[in-house]
Amino acid sequence: MSTKTIVSLSALILASLASASCSGAEETQAKTSTAAPAAEAPALPAEVSDIPTQEQADAEAEKSIDEKNADEEMEKIEKELESSPGGG
Repeated sequence: MSTKTIVSLSALILASLASASCSGAEETQAKTSTAAPAAEAPALPAEVSDIPTQEQADAEAEKSIDEKNADEEMEKIEKELESSPGGG
């Protein structure tokens, strides 16, 4: 399998993981929005603002995966998919 194919496949899998994790958050938010509103919403921690956009995450994944570590990165992604709820 060529490196470009592995990088593209890895980026696609990472995008799928991010999308799946975001959809779970939307479901949780929908459930909690039906509850009585809190007096004041707590401030978000500073780390939340550091979360990259999907485009930034894809670009970072593409830069970080090369021919030397493609197999290792693919194994990490496969393990993440297997351990995620409803995965693998």
